[in-house]
Amino acid sequence: MTQNPLEEQYFIESMNEMWGIYMKHGSRSSEKTKYFHGFVQKYLEENVFKELNGYEVFIERCVESYNLTNKKQCDIVVYKDGSLFLVMPIKMIMTNYKQNKSNYFENLCGEMMHLVLKNPSLKIVPLNIYFTDTPY
Repeated sequence: MTQNPLEEQYFIESMNEMWGIYMKHGSRSSEKTKYFHGFVQKYLEENVFKELNGYEVFIERCVESYNLTNKKQCDIVVYKDGSLFLVMPIKMIMTNYKQNKSNYFENLCGEMMHLVLKNPSLKIVPLNIYFTDTPY
């Protein structure tokens, strides 16, 4: 698979913008998450599913899950012809990675397992972002 330098630059610019939002609004703000989820939604709509009929991309949708509430709020959800097709859980490790590295992996695995148990044909593409320098 060849890598498109323009797409790589587009992603890097998005990361820079997101980092600026994080620095401006702080670690407890959801502004960086809103921005990045919007970026991913727009990218998928304009570059992945644009030519394909019947696909819709949404942010923050509830999906049936095998957990106590029988639902899971998912970051990016794609429907094909009105049926659940793809979920993209997004994790951005911004601080304190060394202390929480096991939690990130275990939580992600648990979330995916619960979703697949309830939706056997579901495709899941986790997007985990680790920065070169992560403040402790």
